[in-house]
Amino acid sequence: MFYDKKCSIYKREVVTEDFREVEKNILLHEDLDCDFFDERDSLQLEQGDIAQEEEHGRLTVVLDGFYPGIENGAKIELKDPDLGSIGIFQLIRAPAVYRLPNGVVESMTLFVRKHSNELGR
Repeated sequence: MFYDKKCSIYKREVVTEDFREVEKNILLHEDLDCDFFDERDSLQLEQGDIAQEEEHGRLTVVLDGFYPGIENGAKIELKDPDLGSIGIFQLIRAPAVYRLPNGVVESMTLFVRKHSNELGR
């Protein structure tokens, strides 16, 4: 599979600021090679389809390799090399890991829905 897009993954953490607890999005993984697909048809999205699917709100994101620490509810910023950031999505199911017969992890699949354009840092 050819991965021509990028994504950054943020983890929600509670931190203490000025003696009070605040929720923040902490960068977990930056600019990972990925591709994203229409959740319903599993079709690879071309530039013209990205805006339409962004409105629909659900995508399947495939990462090249295994990245630990990605949990349900994580925020994912999807980026296209020609369009830049296309928005912030939220992981709605636990990641699926695909292994080769020899046990090596080939890829991770994330099921996401449109969240917002803000990370609320």
